[in-house]
Amino acid sequence: MSPPMYPQAFQELGADGNLLTLFLYSPLEAICTICSITMVSHTTWVKCQEMLDRILGKLAQLCGSCQTLDFRIRQFTGDDLLLPLITKYLFCCGTLHLHQLFKEPNNYPSSFPEFPSKEITYHPSVLASILSLSSLLEVRSLFYELDIL
Repeated sequence: MSPPMYPQAFQELGADGNLLTLFLYSPLEAICTICSITMVSHTTWVKCQEMLDRILGKLAQLCGSCQTLDFRIRQFTGDDLLLPLITKYLFCCGTLHLHQLFKEPNNYPSSFPEFPSKEITYHPSVLASILSLSSLLEVRSLFYELDIL
């Protein structure tokens, strides 16, 4: 489900469209939106898209290897249409978790059953990759350090 509430700076997103939907449709555009990035060079966009593809691949790998992943979710990870949506959802959760403006628990999307947060959603290598992506976009200062979380 979508976050029930957005931070004050993003209240207007509700009128323009759903942030979770944007993450599911175009995760790179979504991260640019929450970081107020309006212009990205073609070269940077391509590099970011390659990095995003690696992050989504890592999330898919974690879903496949996680022993505690609920069987109701696991059955969807084998579907070629649903797996990309699942990994983009997880990318959204990790990105919002790291972004400094998304502080409240009700700022994050939710699912039932829940994904194992430590093993997948907030896996250290995934979070580190999201921070690397933010550095590439030159917005690293908008995100928490891993040791603060």
